Amino acid sequence: MKTRLFSLLMLFTISSWGQVANLEFEDDDVSMEEILETVNFQNLEEVRATANRLMKRADMYYDRMWYAQASEIYDQVRSMTSDKEWSKRLLERGGDSFYYISAMDNAYDWFDPLYARFGSQLTEAQVYRFVHVLKGTGNEERANELLYQLSLEDSAAQYRSQTTFMDMMEEGTVSVNNLPMNSPMSDFSPIFYKEDQVVFSSSRDSSFLVTRKYKWNNQPYLDLYIGDRDSLERDVEKIKKLSPSINTKFHEASASFTPDGNTVYFTRNNYKKKLRRDEDGVNHLTLFKSVKENGKWSKPKELPFNSKSYSTGHPAISPDGKKLYFVSDMPGGLGGTDIYVVDIYENGEYSKPKNLGKAVNSSRKEMFPFVTGNALYFSSNRSEGYGGLDVYQSNYRYGEFDIAVNLGEPINSRRDDFSFIIDEVKKSGYFASNRPGGKGSDDIYSFTNMVQPAPVAGIISGKVIDLETGEVLVGAEISLVNDQNQVIRKEVSDLEGVFRFEDLDRYSSFTIQTSKASYKDASQEANWTIKSDVNLAIEVQLEKEPYVEADFLVMEEGRTRLKDDRILFDFDSYHINKKAANVLDKMAETFQENPGLVVRIDAHTDSRGSNEYNQWLSEKRAQSTRDYLLAQGVNPDQITESTGHGEDSPEVRCTAAMEPCNEDFHQRNRRSVFKIVSWDILYQ
Repeated sequence: MKTRLFSLLMLFTISSWGQVANLEFEDDDVSMEEILETVNFQNLEEVRATANRLMKRADMYYDRMWYAQASEIYDQVRSMTSDKEWSKRLLERGGDSFYYISAMDNAYDWFDPLYARFGSQLTEAQVYRFVHVLKGTGNEERANELLYQLSLEDSAAQYRSQTTFMDMMEEGTVSVNNLPMNSPMSDFSPIFYKEDQVVFSSSRDSSFLVTRKYKWNNQPYLDLYIGDRDSLERDVEKIKKLSPSINTKFHEASASFTPDGNTVYFTRNNYKKKLRRDEDGVNHLTLFKSVKENGKWSKPKELPFNSKSYSTGHPAISPDGKKLYFVSDMPGGLGGTDIYVVDIYENGEYSKPKNLGKAVNSSRKEMFPFVTGNALYFSSNRSEGYGGLDVYQSNYRYGEFDIAVNLGEPINSRRDDFSFIIDEVKKSGYFASNRPGGKGSDDIYSFTNMVQPAPVAGIISGKVIDLETGEVLVGAEISLVNDQNQVIRKEVSDLEGVFRFEDLDRYSSFTIQTSKASYKDASQEANWTIKSDVNLAIEVQLEKEPYVEADFLVMEEGRTRLKDDRILFDFDSYHINKKAANVLDKMAETFQENPGLVVRIDAHTDSRGSNEYNQWLSEKRAQSTRDYLLAQGVNPDQITESTGHGEDSPEVRCTAAMEPCNEDFHQRNRRSVFKIVSWDILYQ
């Protein structure tokens, strides 16, 4: 699979993505065989000199990311020298060359002595590659021991205790088949097209002429192909290239179509007449869009959030056609490559890319997303998997994606398993893998009868009581917050002080936040382990706020707040106006006179504009409010957080009878509000 994974395509090399920038090199020197023919193997000095010459040749190939050629020469250098002469550089580069072309058995022969001799000098990335090699060659116990010893994200413990969806299925229900259509080259990234066709990526060369080969692995460049699905999901027939308007002399792969089938998004080299490179000479990957007009695909256009400084690729359109998911290594992500989403507006424009967060993304590489109405499927090389890339599923619940779960065997194996797609009605679909027994580098497999059990629903219930008296508290507001720090549900404690949240995903973690007038807010984690018993009962204890007298504080409905606890903003603006500045100047003095006063800032918008824009605007308002106070000398520790809430929590909520809101209501909703977090130390 390194054809597309570690080489150009798919963004997502374990090393740099710079390999795409080196497509034009040709080697004019004599071949390795010609060099060896002139060597007198009885002369030790001559043998060593030749080994050094070959090492330089191999290093040149390696630096150009021609790993297929480099691996052959490193092998020859190793055979010409004794094990005592094997340098760290030779073992590293030889092992990596085989690793990047997915020759795991060969890679093991290099990584094993590398770790034995230089283990303490290896980087975490090198050790992680060795773990992948161990898993890919069936040495799982040693891989887990290595992870445990190095405490890499507690991966060994996660791997040993992991429960998968497949673990809960009846054995033997899923049937997996290698498709006859696979070629000796790389075939992957299937995607449904209309009702009875499949589009996929392949480095097969269907032309009569011999095309240029990509020297990463000596295979032709990738193109998009289309074929007919048979009724039994056992093959794809009548295969042909998708369109000359889309396929070029460089790489095209990983397509996704809108529901009507008339718009395609796909990945391509950053290419316009010639390859475009960043400051380091790297050619990144970019997303393109083409529209079918009069039965023909139009000239592709780049998407506006591409960049010459980072890659974007692996598009996936939501079933309603309103969201585009993709993979990128853009700055600000959680790991090597993350999955992002943008909204597709009716005018053809796109929202700002949003990272899907820690429930989906990890510190490793996430790629090949596929979205249904119920879940997101993707592949990741995170260390708790079976080896290489594994397929994961993240259910869509309450407007967010839950923590991803490994699909287990037989979908996943010790090798790379990726580009998974599923028809949830037919319970069948396709994925790609480079597992043993295939026809080529990567093969497409079909699966049928994939009946997944519904995730076991969990319950979080509890009771709110007074910390001092032990009495139950009625009417306390309890918020259920997910691991993305988003409130997904709210309840109010009943006459017995009890609250209850049902139908929760047991793979997720939550925080319970509780507030009540005259009491301090409380926050408590509510985590459970993955087991059959998922009922979780907790007791929330609230402490009464002390009665205080201070000129900047007031008591309102039994609750202490700041006398001036908000500022207002002009329409469509996050700048601090003159009136707001006067309030903040007084507040800055209060902070400086009372160093124990700690608040948080919650910013909001009115209901005009899109949800996405208002969320952005509220975040800018929260930031500008905080920045202004800090500029006046306020201690940053006195502001615990500054958060934008968009239009979700209006001060004045317009009912249907009141629509549209008058300007006064809109103005009251455009605000930053200061909520006291702590002030106890002032009044002890």
